[in-house]
Amino acid sequence: MHLDWWYAQSHPAEDFAETFAVWLKPRSKWRKDYEDWSVIKKLEYMEELMAGIQHKTPINRNRSFVDPISKINKSLRDHYQQKRSHYGVNLPHVYDSELIRLFKKNSDDDKRRGYAAIFLKKYHSELCEICSRGADMYPYDIAQILQDMIVRCRELKLSLFKTDEDAKIDVAIYIVMQTQNYRQRIRHRITI
Repeated sequence: MHLDWWYAQSHPAEDFAETFAVWLKPRSKWRKDYEDWSVIKKLEYMEELMAGIQHKTPINRNRSFVDPISKINKSLRDHYQQKRSHYGVNLPHVYDSELIRLFKKNSDDDKRRGYAAIFLKKYHSELCEICSRGADMYPYDIAQILQDMIVRCRELKLSLFKTDEDAKIDVAIYIVMQTQNYRQRIRHRITI
């Protein structure tokens, strides 16, 4: 509910993790908070599942740390850069040629038409909804790709030279194409 673009709905493992987190929260009032929501069925299932293993001895009783904090000398920034590189996400050059075709480099005349990044931000929700509905894709995936495109438009200083309606159609087609490429490449691998 509080994460952009239905984060937990973009993959069953993420959905399970979010449900487990709600169930696990100490002194949680999940029964009351979610009594009229369909998610209550998942939370009740989680309660039943955990009750079933409550008195069982854990399979793994090893308390050693895989990576003790004292031994970690890598920053979170480095960690996430390495993951993005490994999974091929946030590769700026991927979008450049098509973004330059869709929009164009800023000049003094272009300032009257508006910047491409502002245009994409303005229609972010609408584009995500159109693309997810029309191509049966997760809005979360589309939102990630669209966010990367906004960043690149800003960095490349691209400007809008079409009407909003024409640009929306062209951008929606491109987003669907990029999202399908992304899904074929990544196949919902879970980053750890």
